[in-house]
Amino acid sequence: SGTNVTEFATGTNNMDERRQRTIRRPAVVTSVGFFTGADVTLRLLPAPAGHGIAFQRTDCLGSRPIPATIEFALPRERRTAVGRDNVAVETVEHVLAALAGLQIDNCLIEIDGPEVPGCDGSAREFVDVLLDAGTEEQNENRAAVAVSGPFQVTADDGRSQIRVRPSK
Repeated sequence: SGTNVTEFATGTNNMDERRQRTIRRPAVVTSVGFFTGADVTLRLLPAPAGHGIAFQRTDCLGSRPIPATIEFALPRERRTAVGRDNVAVETVEHVLAALAGLQIDNCLIEIDGPEVPGCDGSAREFVDVLLDAGTEEQNENRAAVAVSGPFQVTADDGRSQIRVRPSK
């Protein structure tokens, strides 16, 4: 499984409830991929409530969208990838960080290559284009998860770990 989870605790908190959000208009980022060195164009598109975040490879005709959920995560060393039906998208962490940080819940991400544009190595360019695109509140609540107790996740090899505790 790759990780060892000790005491996972969740709960709900009414203060964490909010409406789902998407972007108001499309946004585009073009840059070079870190692993392939190829030019890659990524388009962020508004999506309906309940859609979630998903990647669509436009260079793989007939491929299905790949939800950005743990069920579609692929094992990679020091980067994050998602995949479905032998189609993958690599280095998704910075665009996903930008969407999460801006509380955007629903977005279709079209990409014309196997990896997200590298830009300057941060989430900054994704944040900038998303801010320019604007956000729109939707008519469904977002599922809220709150940490009700501390827990830790450690890689099987013990080389990396994360500790989480409630903020309150």
